[in-house]
Amino acid sequence: MVKLIAETGASHRQSYARSMALIHASYKAGADAVKFSAFRPYEMTLDKDESPFVIESGPWEGLTLYSLYQQSALCYDWIPDLKRATESCGMEFILSVYHPDTAALLNDWGIRTVKIASFESAYTELLEAVADSRATEVILSTGGACEEDVERAVKIFSRKKLTLLHCVSAYPSDDADMNLCMIAAMRERFGLPVGLSDHSTGLTAPVSAVAMAATVIEKHIKLDDEGLDAAFAVFPDIFAAMVAACRQAVAMIGTPCYTSKKSYHRDMIEGQMLRKVW
Repeated sequence: MVKLIAETGASHRQSYARSMALIHASYKAGADAVKFSAFRPYEMTLDKDESPFVIESGPWEGLTLYSLYQQSALCYDWIPDLKRATESCGMEFILSVYHPDTAALLNDWGIRTVKIASFESAYTELLEAVADSRATEVILSTGGACEEDVERAVKIFSRKKLTLLHCVSAYPSDDADMNLCMIAAMRERFGLPVGLSDHSTGLTAPVSAVAMAATVIEKHIKLDDEGLDAAFAVFPDIFAAMVAACRQAVAMIGTPCYTSKKSYHRDMIEGQMLRKVW
């Protein structure tokens, strides 16, 4: 089984109505879960217009980090409503947190599944705050993490259900950089379920990841081309196509079994044997 997560990213464009619309679009597209992010810009970076606080390439070139976070921050007051709406659709609500002060609110919001972004994987105070919460499951992205970061996080989250996500921290990610072999490598190295946080623009990566036994696929979803993550997010119809392809891949993979299966080849052999008997 694979969990398919619709990542809202900045596609809500700081609109309550659009946030709700993303939830319902994700439901109609067949997502198992919807993920939002909770942060305050001043917790993420400094408000400076100089290197290294200015983005030099990619879809956000020229923006300061503070401006990027300022334009994509979600109103905390909406989180209980968004969670209720998600769960009323039968989907799981997942929240990314980036600072211990926000992690302290997880219990108040009743959050059970927390996502840790890869660039926060070495933020020990944050990890410990999440570990001390009543959340039961943690999903840890590894795109910006080194092996030692992951090792430390695995120890901190030893009392939680932990899933690692292979991730390429490029927006969008090039095919040649996807390195999907890391899914199997991390599963063997850490003995944990491993999935994919996908920033590529097509559907090949998530379907290939499922074929490599990924247990989670996370992909950005959008309603229009105006959001900050529009360059690598997909419209609901494409997300739905991904869901269908991943489900089909799971069905085709099946489970190891050496018992006989009815097939044209076996029916032909059995028919020949019967003819010989008669």
